Amino acid sequence: MSVLTAERLRSRVLVTFIGTGLLFMLIPGTFLGVWNLVQISGRESVSLVSPAWLQAHGHAQIFGWIGSFILGIGFYSLPASRQHASNGYRQAWIAWALWTTGVAMRWATNVYGGPWRVLLPASALFELFAFVLLFSKVSKHRPDGELRMQPAVRIVISATIGLGLTLLMNLGACLYVARTAPTPAFPHALDQRYLTLATWGFLAPFIWGFSTKWLPVMLGLRATRVHALFSGAFLNAFAVVLTPRRSAPRGGCASRTAECGGAAAMSTSPIHPTTRC
Repeated sequence: MSVLTAERLRSRVLVTFIGTGLLFMLIPGTFLGVWNLVQISGRESVSLVSPAWLQAHGHAQIFGWIGSFILGIGFYSLPASRQHASNGYRQAWIAWALWTTGVAMRWATNVYGGPWRVLLPASALFELFAFVLLFSKVSKHRPDGELRMQPAVRIVISATIGLGLTLLMNLGACLYVARTAPTPAFPHALDQRYLTLATWGFLAPFIWGFSTKWLPVMLGLRATRVHALFSGAFLNAFAVVLTPRRSAPRGGCASRTAECGGAAAMSTSPIHPTTRC
């Protein structure tokens, strides 16, 4: 396989993941979100809208387009030699098929029902398998030993771990709901903990990691304050760990305080512009 052919295949994988993510954003995500807003405004109460529909919209937005973008960028970021060493791009296409099927199955199950006690855990399992394929390829890649790992890369690695934990929790919650609940919707308390892990466990760290990498370059900002960045990441992780204790007053207060502190430390790390003549 020539270098040009390998680069074209890498680009094709990325474009496919990005296109799939945009499709999820426009149809299951935005369309169902607008429909939910119409129902809420018509009934003047969010409690009268089906929780399964609300969760279908959220899952399509978080995993349908953001998750597809992350997986596509992850496979594209691997060197062409690494792709060729693992039988071309077969794993990337398998991961795309599993991820797309899992997200679409989850959306259809929450909206239309059907045999949801089987389809709900199956969708979570498909998504987890797709992530495992990406993680297995990324974990085998070893950068040049002479190059020091950048702080932004460390934050993105922590976000990747958070994504894996979110998918594990999603699988566990789907199994629990399929066994005990009357509808495919997560119970409120479980859903809040799940959303906290998804938002602060992988979405926020991904944003911070990529912002740390590219904002100083694009906006001419000073170099990232590494200590502030890592302090914010630690406080954020500490808040996520405290999430199950939010039912207790002290646990909830400590968790929110750590989240605010983490976000503040992250946001102040790269915002000072450089002085130019």
